[in-house]
Amino acid sequence: MLLSLPLSRVFFVSLGLIIGLASIGCTVYEIIGDEKSLLATCDPSEDMGNLAMNDIVDLSDLSFTLDEDMETVYVSGDVKVLLDIPHNAPIKMEVEVFRLERGTWMPTIITIKRNNLCESLKDPREFWHVYLMQISKGQIKCPPDQGDIYTLNNLTNHLIIKNLPRWDIEGDLKAIVHFSIDKHKSCTAVYSKVYVK
Repeated sequence: MLLSLPLSRVFFVSLGLIIGLASIGCTVYEIIGDEKSLLATCDPSEDMGNLAMNDIVDLSDLSFTLDEDMETVYVSGDVKVLLDIPHNAPIKMEVEVFRLERGTWMPTIITIKRNNLCESLKDPREFWHVYLMQISKGQIKCPPDQGDIYTLNNLTNHLIIKNLPRWDIEGDLKAIVHFSIDKHKSCTAVYSKVYVK
């Protein structure tokens, strides 16, 4: 079809395709996590776990500081591992993301599945890598041992992710996160707001 078009039209059609393809990965998302729901319990209909998240980690030492923008929160303090996590099986993680539409949590196309969370934590292409870099390298150990402590110092709930395709995910989101290792299963919900910049 392009062969039957005049050369000037071929140029403009090609230019339009190039601009369109180049803009596919140019969306910037601003994500603001809800600090009040840090490791919230899952709804019974979503929970496939047999262990509560607060039986796995102790967050009681964390403190929260609100920034001047009244949205950004900085989290500091220690996260202590309470569970004796088996080292002979990988930690698996599955995340399902829902968006609030007219008062109902509707599924989105976004899911994350990691069959070996410890390996994926080392990958700098993962979005959580930014957060891991804020923890002392001497403390990062996966799987952790019972009693291990991870010290957070001004970890923010505010994240900017650049150069992603444009998805219809703007608004209030809920991520249902399932962790499993050996016979242990746990579920937590994480709430956030997403804006397209």
